[in-house]
Amino acid sequence: TKDFYDVNVLGTQVICELLKKSKKLKKIIYLSSLAVVNSKRCSIIKGKKQGIPFSPYGRSKLKAEKIMELFCLSQPQVQLYTLRVPIIYGPKQGELISALFKQIRKGSICVFGDGMNNRSMCFIKNLTDAIIVLIERKEKTPQSEILYISDREQVTLNELIYIIAKKMNLKVRIKHMPSAICGLARAVFLFL
Repeated sequence: TKDFYDVNVLGTQVICELLKKSKKLKKIIYLSSLAVVNSKRCSIIKGKKQGIPFSPYGRSKLKAEKIMELFCLSQPQVQLYTLRVPIIYGPKQGELISALFKQIRKGSICVFGDGMNNRSMCFIKNLTDAIIVLIERKEKTPQSEILYISDREQVTLNELIYIIAKKMNLKVRIKHMPSAICGLARAVFLFL
């Protein structure tokens, strides 16, 4: 939890202090996370959804968004695009997807709940394309804009596991655990 705060909140404050020195700053594209929205309560996000994060990571990203927004309000010439992205995948992907691949290679994976929860994901190339579009954007937009970037298709966790296993020419067995265990684990994690 402290690491999330240090990197996301304090790190954003340091960046804003450094940006104050820039005379040519016109645009900021800030990468946030879908974790700022409680995705347990909504599966389709439309418009400017207020952040109600349920995890320490999500809370730290929402605080960082607010810091960046306040900074941009003090700099009227600066356009802020906050990108709320889900899990990013692609070459050299992060730990979360790598851990999933590792479990699939073992032939068995434990899933809390029925695995029917939808997952939004974003291929790294799609994210970089969106960033390039925003860099090149010339039309007048609101000073601060929150955008949700993801692939078009959502898949359930079960589907994702089977798709990955099929692409790897592997068979995988999914063990479903009661979601109450996950809730208990989350409560203990949040308490620590």
